[in-house]
Amino acid sequence: MYMVLCTIIACSSKEKDNFDPTSPGGNDSTGKYIPTETSSMPMPSKSHAKLTKNTDPRTYGGQKSSDQLLIDDMYSHITDNSSYGPIDALGIWVGPFGKNAINVSLTKIEGNRVEGYSVCAGNFRRISGYYETENDIVFHFQMNEPGTDPYDGVFDFSVNLQEMELIGNWKPFKEKGNTPKNYLLTNKTFI
Repeated sequence: MYMVLCTIIACSSKEKDNFDPTSPGGNDSTGKYIPTETSSMPMPSKSHAKLTKNTDPRTYGGQKSSDQLLIDDMYSHITDNSSYGPIDALGIWVGPFGKNAINVSLTKIEGNRVEGYSVCAGNFRRISGYYETENDIVFHFQMNEPGTDPYDGVFDFSVNLQEMELIGNWKPFKEKGNTPKNYLLTNKTFI
């Protein structure tokens, strides 16, 4: 009963609570002083980046890796190269690849030569090769990874621009420890 009475008295106090959680320092709801460095709101420091809603997240942080610089260069060809080859085949194709997912990015077509890269299970690999076609709907590609990694191989696939799908197979250069794979990928647009 004593506890209930104390709670009622404490809650019915007409004295205004001066606690302001947005104001560093000052008193908490019990009247105890809270120093600035332990207040409820973190204080900005000169070492923190000032972010606004107009800040592009790609413009802050550490230096780009050599792979990221290569990807940026490759993607510049997608917009700069619209007069070469089947432009609609360029871009990012994703889907299942055995137990993993794969991203096959076609970034540059000049004449019948094609460049791009693949990413599977965190393994980034450049790919290059050629394409051929008998019509303007289905394009057949054969693209090789560099061959410097034990998991490198050759991609043999077709891109159907009416269906917007990429279907093909991958065969490893070194069969020991590797398994050939078939795949069906769809074109994705990332903003």
